[in-house]
Amino acid sequence: MSNLTEVIGWLATGGAVAAVAWFASWALEGFSAWNTLPSRVKSLVILALSLIIGLLATWVRLLPPEQLTRIMPYANTAILTIVAWLGTQVAHRADRS
Repeated sequence: MSNLTEVIGWLATGGAVAAVAWFASWALEGFSAWNTLPSRVKSLVILALSLIIGLLATWVRLLPPEQLTRIMPYANTAILTIVAWLGTQVAHRADRS
């Protein structure tokens, strides 16, 4: 249960901001609609998404242990898949040959 607990703890204590900011810079910057938004609107969207993720993470932290045990296999699969994918993205950006 430590993978899920660590990720949820990180998201609940500010990691959501980093995750959403990274997603916005990686995924949303490619859309012209996002690029035409004023920076203040972009900041508020990132703040709102970060707050939602942080609150959801806090809610998950408060679930009874038996409920966490049920979602653990799915959460671990999602966490490990995302980490592996992020690793490939970093490697892909570093190797622009």
